[in-house]
Amino acid sequence: MGAERHKTQLDAGYALDGTVGHDFNPFRVEGELSWRNAEIDKHAINGRSTDVEGKVSSLGLMVNGWYDLHTASRWTPFIGGGIGGARIQTDYARTSKDDKTDWVFAYQAGAGLGYKLNESTTLQAQYRYFTTEEAGIEDGVHNMTVGLRYRF
Repeated sequence: MGAERHKTQLDAGYALDGTVGHDFNPFRVEGELSWRNAEIDKHAINGRSTDVEGKVSSLGLMVNGWYDLHTASRWTPFIGGGIGGARIQTDYARTSKDDKTDWVFAYQAGAGLGYKLNESTTLQAQYRYFTTEEAGIEDGVHNMTVGLRYRF
């Protein structure tokens, strides 16, 4: 008999992340520490779905690479991705039977648009698709973020 297959569908949640890296122009490399949290909408075991209450959170440690597509303006589109690990914690409201915490391989891909405010500060909007191996998160996690990038 095979192992049980768990899949979890999530409601919208939130994410916080911080990065430190180096700009090799047009390539950027960074280390990232991130935290994501979302409410569980449905949980399925071997294809049988159930509405449940609970939450899933992840602590990610990633190494990312980005490629800036320089233009003749203050606007700079970029694409890239990263690999690393994530500590996935699942907490169900009514039972602790299926609660678990695991470190798993993680990867992400994304694209964004930066606007150079001055020589050292860029305002950016970004989309990232984040997923992990063996975590059972259906379709991965889609993040839309807005942030500042500061260059020393």
